[in-house]
Amino acid sequence: MQMRRVFQIVTMLCVLVGTASAAPSSSKKKKNARPTDAERGSELYERHCVQCHGATADGKGPMAAALVSEIPNLRGVISKDTLEKYVTVVQRGQNSMPGFELSFDKHDTRRVLRELTRRGAEAEKAPETAEETPPAATDATKDVVQ
Repeated sequence: MQMRRVFQIVTMLCVLVGTASAAPSSSKKKKNARPTDAERGSELYERHCVQCHGATADGKGPMAAALVSEIPNLRGVISKDTLEKYVTVVQRGQNSMPGFELSFDKHDTRRVLRELTRRGAEAEKAPETAEETPPAATDATKDVVQ
């Protein structure tokens, strides 16, 4: 009887220690926690929009050249006043752009549009890349030009 009692106490201690060590710390994000609005918007933009609209919302994504109609540059276009108009465009589609109402709801559409606006604003703040500016003439090219 005494041995049985000792076994029960040891078992209870093991269970308590196991659950205490498995308790999540407050600084870590839970495994199945919902993403923030910004994370969700970025995820959806990467999945559905970046191929045509590009990483900076300039309409120069990898698939843009293969499309018949031109993809518009949406940098600085979306504002609080025009947001609902663009929600409708994304949901229902317009011209060659397909509608996404079967892929995500209006709340996710707003998240995607905020992400598009954020990317466009960041791209406008960033300095021009070396690809867009002509290279400076070197001594070797000056000799060829003259």
